[in-house]
Amino acid sequence: MDVRSDRQKGMSYVELGRKYHMAPRTAKRYTESPQKPEYTLSAYPEIRGSVLY
Repeated sequence: MDVRSDRQKGMSYVELGRKYHMAPRTAKRYTESPQKPEYTLSAYPEIRGSVLY
C-alpha cells in the first residue's frame, strides 16, 4: 500500500479510503503514524457445529 505517497500527492482521506477499501479514519491513522503499519491476519476460532438444531 502506498497510502502515504497518495496522501502526499493530495488525495483526501475519503479518497484514500475508497481506493484502499478502508475507513477514512483508518487511512488517516496510517498516514499519520510514525512507522509503517504491520498487517497480520487475525486468528479465527474453530468452526463448530451449528447452534440451531
